[in-house]
Amino acid sequence: RGRRTNDIQLTTTKGDKEARRARADIVSIRTSADKAYAEWNKPILAEQRLAREKVAYIKEEVEKLERPIDEQIKAEEARREAERQAKAAAEAARVKVIRDRIAVIAGLPTAVVDMSSQEIADVISDLKAAPLTEERFAEFLQEAADLVGQMLEKLEALRQSAASREERELAIVAAQRQLEEGRRAQEAAAAAERERLAAEAAAIEE
Repeated sequence: RGRRTNDIQLTTTKGDKEARRARADIVSIRTSADKAYAEWNKPILAEQRLAREKVAYIKEEVEKLERPIDEQIKAEEARREAERQAKAAAEAARVKVIRDRIAVIAGLPTAVVDMSSQEIADVISDLKAAPLTEERFAEFLQEAADLVGQMLEKLEALRQSAASREERELAIVAAQRQLEEGRRAQEAAAAAERERLAAEAAAIEE
C-alpha cells in the first residue's frame, strides 16, 4: 500500500499506531491470499477426489476380471509343480532301487568274511546267475557289470583263502586226533604191561 515500514517511528504514540495498522494490513493480505488459494483449490480437490474414486472403481472392476484368470493360472502352476515333484520323487526312488542293488553286490566281500569256502562258492554261483540286464540296472548297467567282475575276483580270493584255512584246520584236527590215538595206544600198552607184570609177580609168589 505504499507505506514504508522502516520509516515508522515506534518510539512515538503516532508511530506505534501506524506500525500496528501496517501489521494489520499485511496480515490481512496474507490471510486473504490463503482464503483465495482455498477457494481456487476447492474444485481441484473435488476433481482429484472424483479421479481417485474413478480409479478405485476401475481397479475393482478390473480385479473382478483378473481374479478368476489369476486363480486358474496359479492352479495350473500348482498342478505342474506337483507333477514335477511327483516325477522327481519317482525318479529318485527308481535310482535308489538300482543303487541299492549295486550296494548289495559291493558289500558281498564283507558279508562272506566268516563263511565257509562252500558257502562262498554258493554266493559266487548266485552272483554269476544274477541277470545283468538293462531292466534291472538301466543306465547303471556298465557300472554294475564292472563291479560284478571285480567282486567275483575278490570272492574267489576269499573262497580260496577260506579253503586254505579249512585245510589247515582239518590238518590240525587230524594231527590232534593222531596224537590222541597215539596217547591212548601208549596208555593201553602201558596198562597191558602193568597187568602182565602183575600177573608174572603173582605167579612167582605162588
